Amino acid sequence: MGRRPGRLRDRVEVEAFRRPTVPRLGPPEFNGGSDSCWEVSVCRQNRAKDLLWRCVRGKFNAFTVPPEALRLPALPYLFLMQPNDVVKAQLLDERDLGRMLDRMAQQIVEHAQPDTSPTDTMALIGMQSRGVHLARRLRARIEQMEGVTLPLGILDATMYRDDFRLRLKQPQIRETRIPFDLTERQVFLVDDVLYTGRTVRAALDALMDIGRPAAVHFVAIVDRGLRELPIRADIVGRQVPTLPGEEVRVRLTECDDRDGVWLVTNPEAGGRP
Repeated sequence: MGRRPGRLRDRVEVEAFRRPTVPRLGPPEFNGGSDSCWEVSVCRQNRAKDLLWRCVRGKFNAFTVPPEALRLPALPYLFLMQPNDVVKAQLLDERDLGRMLDRMAQQIVEHAQPDTSPTDTMALIGMQSRGVHLARRLRARIEQMEGVTLPLGILDATMYRDDFRLRLKQPQIRETRIPFDLTERQVFLVDDVLYTGRTVRAALDALMDIGRPAAVHFVAIVDRGLRELPIRADIVGRQVPTLPGEEVRVRLTECDDRDGVWLVTNPEAGGRP
C-alpha cells in the first residue's frame, strides 16, 4: 500500500489493517473521507499493543497514519505498559490517586509528636524511582494542610538487594541523597508497590548504614500481597490481592505522562520486587 505524502516528522508509521467493523483509532475528524482507512485492529488487545509499541520504538512498517489517530480515549494506557502486559483492570484513575494521597498525607501528619517541630523530628524518603515522586507529592500536601515542609530524601537500595549479584543485567544505580541527620527522626519510607518485601528490606539496610532513625514507617500506594519476608506497610493506599503472573503498574505524570494504577498479567515478568 502506498505512502501518504507529507514530511517525515509529521507522520507516524505503524502496521495497520483495513477492517471496517473494527472501531477506528482517532477522533471524528480522522474517521471519514480519505482518512477512513487509517484503522488499527483493536479486537485483540495484544496485537494492538504490539503495533503501538512498534511505533514507540521506531520499528515502522506498512503505511503511515496521522499522529492524532493514536491519541484515542479507548487505548491510552497502552503506551504506559510493558510490551507483554495484558491489562485486566484499571484500579485507580487520576482523581482516585489524588484522594488517596490526601488521606495518606493526613495519616503521616497524625504521627507528629506533641510539643515538637515536625521538621526536626520527621522526614520523608522516596525510594527510586516512583517513590521519589510520590514522596514529593505527599510533602506538598502536608505543606498545604499543616503549613510545614518536611525534609525530603531520595534513596536507591539497588546495591543492598539480596539478588544484586544474581541478576544478569547490569544494574542501574540511581541517586541517593539524604541531606539531613536521620538520628532520632521518624522516617517515612515511600514506594509505589509492596510485593515480596525484599526491596523494603534492602532499603532498611541502606538506611541503617546512613543513620539510626527513631522509627521507620513504610508507605505504599498498593500492597499486592504475595509476601516472602515478614514486612508490612504502615500506611497503605489500597490492598490488591494478586495471583502469580499478575502485576500492578503504577504510573505517574512526572515520569509516565499520566496518573493511574492498573492490574495486568505478564507471563514473562521477571525479577522479585
